[in-house]
Amino acid sequence: MTLFNIKQIAVETKRQADQTKSKAAKTRERSTAKLGKARMRLEKVIGAVKMGQTIHYASVGEWSTHDLIFYLIKQTGPVNLYLSTWSVSEDAVRQLIAKIKSGDIKKIFAVFDWRVKVRRPQAFELANYNIADIRLSSCHAKVTVIENKEWSIAVVGSANYTNNPRIEAGVISCDKVAADFHKDWINGEISRCDPFDVVEKKRADKYIKTANN
Repeated sequence: MTLFNIKQIAVETKRQADQTKSKAAKTRERSTAKLGKARMRLEKVIGAVKMGQTIHYASVGEWSTHDLIFYLIKQTGPVNLYLSTWSVSEDAVRQLIAKIKSGDIKKIFAVFDWRVKVRRPQAFELANYNIADIRLSSCHAKVTVIENKEWSIAVVGSANYTNNPRIEAGVISCDKVAADFHKDWINGEISRCDPFDVVEKKRADKYIKTANN
């Protein structure tokens, strides 16, 4: 009497292998990597997006952040935009305003680094006049959330809202959890809700310093 059924073991091994292959195929379908080489347009590199997909990309200055965002909006339709950036150019702001006027962007919620007022005063004044919800903070994050009823997309990358002539990289997450995460901290920063507990830490540090004296 044999302790093991060789045929059953072979069938089970094949089933597990098939499951592994299926999971790997689904992972490849959900997560892709795109390299934007010289003279390659967004349409060719990024292509069509769909919810549940994650795209890792790198480019060599062929497009800027706002170009990528506008390309995605062509696929999503009108959206609310939540963004953070360390720097912003006047040209990028003008293009954002044009998208508001055309109805492609319904509303913009933005966190800029406070140095924008000094480094890019014209861009800041233009944005401050035309974008209702702006918060100046100590910000180096480059994040954009695109949202409407059907779409929730988070774009996290190295590039600012300026012309980007250098190598840049980022991730497009067509995922509601990722989009909500970034939207929540951006909104929290705009409304001065201290999402990172910076104020609370300062209070605690002050209390500890006072207690030790």
